[in-house]
Amino acid sequence: MALSGVDFNLLPMLDALLRERNVTRAAERMNVGQPAMSSALARLRKQLGDPLLIRQGRAYQLSALAESLVEPAREVVAAANSVLGARAPFDPARARRTFTVMTSDYVTMVLLKPMLVALAAEAPGIQLNVIAFSDDFEELLRRASVDLLICPMQIAAPLIDVPRVVLFEDRFVLVGDRDNPAFQQEVTAESFTRLRYVGNPRLIAAELEAQGIDQVSELNVQAHVVIPFLLIGTPLVSFVQERLARLVQVGTSLHFQPSPVPLQPLVEAVYWSSANSDDPAHTWLRTRLIRQAKEL
Repeated sequence: MALSGVDFNLLPMLDALLRERNVTRAAERMNVGQPAMSSALARLRKQLGDPLLIRQGRAYQLSALAESLVEPAREVVAAANSVLGARAPFDPARARRTFTVMTSDYVTMVLLKPMLVALAAEAPGIQLNVIAFSDDFEELLRRASVDLLICPMQIAAPLIDVPRVVLFEDRFVLVGDRDNPAFQQEVTAESFTRLRYVGNPRLIAAELEAQGIDQVSELNVQAHVVIPFLLIGTPLVSFVQERLARLVQVGTSLHFQPSPVPLQPLVEAVYWSSANSDDPAHTWLRTRLIRQAKEL
C-alpha cells in the first residue's frame, strides 16, 4: 500500500478500536462521537480489506488481521505521542481527553469522588470512565485497554513487572448496626464466630480460613460499598474498610470496632501499561491521583 494513500489520522482510531474492541468505548477513549468512530471503522475496513471487529453475540472479537495489528498500532501511536508530546506539553486546563480507570466501588467512593470535584475546576475537559474491577484485569491493562488499574496489591500479584505506585493503605474493621446486640460489648475472636456474618470472598475468606476460623456467611457480597447499607437495621455484621465505614457512618446507625481477628491491611496501588509511562497526559493523571491519595 502506498503511503500517499494512507490516512494517518485513522491510526489513533485504529489503536482505540483494537484496545477497546467496542465502538462506543473507543469513541469515549478518543473523546469523539460514536458516529465518528463508526465512520472511522468503516474507512479502516475499506482501506485494509478486513472486517477488523467481528460481532459474536453481543460482543466483538478481533479478526486475525486485527490481532496482528494490536502491537504495531500501539507502538506507532505511542511513538507519535512521544514525538509530538515533546513539543506540546500537556495542559490539563485546556485538554480534552477521556481516561478509562478500572477499580472497585470502594476506591471510587473514597479516592476518585473527591478528586472529581477538584478536576471539575482544574481540568474541565478531562473525563474519567470508571469501570468495575473484573477478572480479566491483567489482559486489559497489558494491552492498555484501561489507562489505569487501581486495586489491592494482594490481588494484582500477576502484575509484578508492571509499573505501579502505592497510593494508600486502609484496615478492615468489623461493622454492624449500633443497635445490634453483638456490639453491646466488644466482639472478640471467640464471640465473632457466633455472629451472623456477611462475607466478601475475594479478600477476607482466605485469611479467615488460614486462621482456622470457619465462619459461615449468610450472604456473600463482592461490592464493599453495598455491605454497610445491608447491615443497618439488621443483626448482621461484616468487615469493610475503615475509610468507607467512616463515610457511611455519618448520618446513619452504622457502628464499627477494630477487627477481632488479625487481618492484613489493604494496600491500594495504581498500575499502568509501560506503553503509557512517558505519555504526558498519563503522567499528569498519575501525579494528580498520587496527590489526592496523600490527602486522604
